[in-house]
Amino acid sequence: MFLIYAKKYAKKKFSVDKDKCINCKICENECPTKNITMNDRDITFYNKCIGCEKCIHRCPTNAILYKGKPFESYKIEEYLK
Repeated sequence: MFLIYAKKYAKKKFSVDKDKCINCKICENECPTKNITMNDRDITFYNKCIGCEKCIHRCPTNAILYKGKPFESYKIEEYLK
């Protein structure tokens, strides 16, 4: 089941908000599949994503976009009401 999810997730387009990116390379270093490469604020996302979201959660400026939007954290309790 996880592999099905991961394959669907990997096809999604990631991008970066260049105004927010500080070129810290945390996303590149944290990615377990080396799906991200970075040079001078240009980030390339490949098709090896497994959906762990480490890049999104570790970005100190919330510069990584998923489906063209910044990741928004939420509390599960809000959805269980």
